[in-house]
Amino acid sequence: MKINRRQVLAVGSAVAAATALGSQQPAAAAIAYDVAINSIWNDSSRMWIKIVGSVPVGAIAAHVLDSDGSVLATLRDFTLTYGTTSDGQWTSNDHAALPRLGSYDVAVDINGAASGETYHQVLPHAFRYFAHTFFEDLQMAPPIVDFDHREVTVTGRLVWEEPATLVRTPLPGHTIRWSTFIPTAVEADPSGVTTSDDAGRITFVVPCPAEAWIRVNTSDDGTYLSTGAEVKVGAAIRPSRLTLTQVEPKVVYGERVSLGGRLEMLAASTWVPYAEQSILLTDRSRDLRLTTVTDQDGRYQFPAVASENGPYTAYFNWGEAPDRLIAVTQTSAEPQVRWHTTLTEVGMWQPDGGDLWRVQGRVGYPDGRSPLRTILLFETMPVGTTTWKTAVTSVLSIGDTFAVDLTITVPKYIRVRIAQTDDFLGAVGPTLYAGSGQPPRHRPTQGIPLPRR
Repeated sequence: MKINRRQVLAVGSAVAAATALGSQQPAAAAIAYDVAINSIWNDSSRMWIKIVGSVPVGAIAAHVLDSDGSVLATLRDFTLTYGTTSDGQWTSNDHAALPRLGSYDVAVDINGAASGETYHQVLPHAFRYFAHTFFEDLQMAPPIVDFDHREVTVTGRLVWEEPATLVRTPLPGHTIRWSTFIPTAVEADPSGVTTSDDAGRITFVVPCPAEAWIRVNTSDDGTYLSTGAEVKVGAAIRPSRLTLTQVEPKVVYGERVSLGGRLEMLAASTWVPYAEQSILLTDRSRDLRLTTVTDQDGRYQFPAVASENGPYTAYFNWGEAPDRLIAVTQTSAEPQVRWHTTLTEVGMWQPDGGDLWRVQGRVGYPDGRSPLRTILLFETMPVGTTTWKTAVTSVLSIGDTFAVDLTITVPKYIRVRIAQTDDFLGAVGPTLYAGSGQPPRHRPTQGIPLPRR
């Protein structure tokens, strides 16, 4: 009767009865087992057998067969490691040492039949005699990348381990895939393929723009199991520094101003210019975004406007894909500005006649910035002369209106002036006439602004 490789079918009761009638002998008990074999994952020199059917301890013999059917090894010492003796997993305690890696046919004998007969089944390619592989001496040079060294050379050796003797031997001509993981990268991480040479050695170069992990892997080809290993590459960040200053002295609010500076990096303990690098300039609102490139001396310059949107900030090595081997740096500068002042509603009258004249008006700050105090100079000039002289000085610290009384011997010209300071421009009000009748025909020019310092 032809025997199935996975199961010997039980003889049916009808066949058994017919046989008994033909021979006038009692029918023997049928042999019935369901057998499956697999290699043990961590130790391919032992065997794992699953058997369904009543099996006494010590009744199993597994013969590993060569291609010509001859027996290469026999495993007899099995222990029940899972389940029961009628449906369980049996693991060999002894090991098979075979002449080559690969798959082998296995003949299983079970001396557990009720009739005393031996159950025999051959399972083709049931035992996989495979080898573990390992990477040895996996190294990279240099161990740390920096601004001047942006790639590493990885070396090592691929070996395989004989399952029975555990002797390791170089594995030549094997494909190795390598990959990198760069935590700070937004672009695709480098990867590639290499092959072990006749001595199992591997050598390949990996670009490393930052700290990275480099991993090597082999594939499971059915004979040599896959393996992997990893090395970590460190990174040294080169320091950089950036300056930003106002090129011109103080400028008036709303006028053009130039902001410039210098980019340097630390090389061999010396700060040196860093040329042809992009610099970004923004203002406080972030609406302004200007870029320029440093010259051969590391210097750069931006045109800007003196406004309330300061401070301005310059950035180096910004954006989604910066150079991760040199430090990101930024610096800020507030333009030095003089703010405008104005004099409006300026007039003069005599509260009670005589020589007392009251000058009044309003001080304005059109740029939205006001000082803690404003110095007002009330000046007079006799008719027929050209020199103004300060008659009264007043300080305005609260509010924006003023009213000052002057004792004046007429006829004279009168005006009020805001003194210029480091932060605020001066302003000159209209020229007023204190006297009887109409002022002379040739009167001084009104509202002459002060020259800037």
